[in-house]
Amino acid sequence: MQALDSLAASAPVSAPKRSSRARRATPPLTTKMAEIQQLPRWVRPLAGERQAAAFAAGAALALFDQILRGGACGADVSSAATDGGEPAFAGCLRQRLALKAAQASARLSRRREDAAALRDAEHLAMGGEASPAGRLHLLFRLLAAHPARFDAAGLARAQSLLGLSASLDVGSGAKALQSSVADAPDLLAAAARASALAMKFSAASASIEAELFAMWVADLALAIRLQWARPVPLLAGAMIHPSLKPTGVTQVSRWPNLA
Repeated sequence: MQALDSLAASAPVSAPKRSSRARRATPPLTTKMAEIQQLPRWVRPLAGERQAAAFAAGAALALFDQILRGGACGADVSSAATDGGEPAFAGCLRQRLALKAAQASARLSRRREDAAALRDAEHLAMGGEASPAGRLHLLFRLLAAHPARFDAAGLARAQSLLGLSASLDVGSGAKALQSSVADAPDLLAAAARASALAMKFSAASASIEAELFAMWVADLALAIRLQWARPVPLLAGAMIHPSLKPTGVTQVSRWPNLA
């Protein structure tokens, strides 16, 4: 008996068989994986340096577009209706990027104000006349709250905040921008065309202020083509990235426009 007991103890214990019902209840592997969205046609890789840059920009915009369309998480129904189902943090994201764009613009303009100083320069004006630094922050806050469309009042306000005098009637300029963006083959071309037109709308077309206005308009063009509720300040904040710094230059002295 002792030998039988030891033999039984050493025998391998097989796992209980799973019923067919349990096997059917197990979800397939494909349902456990995150769904991979197909990239839009305009982000397909092409040969050449400029084409590779366009691909990278398009891919980044495609990913950002998916984030911005991620649903009105935690937002009320009225907010979801006006913002096109954007996530609850979309407004905060726009304002944070507006401050980042203002800080980058200050660097491009050789100003010394950091993000905190730019923010204070606007809000401590208490409704009065803001300083140049305050107007720079207000410029991109205006963009973040602007409806995704070209209108004469918005263009005139942006030029005024930058101290630019219009060389073209803003009403005609808004129509020209709208037509240019609508006829562009893709959204990156739309942004480039809009920025080129914006440079022509400013009398001082060689100034950094005119270039900032061109980036402001290009961000608006992207929002129109992507059908966002409002623009997102993206381009000005990206212009100080080291990869865009001219070779052999130790300080930022002049930045090309987007066209």
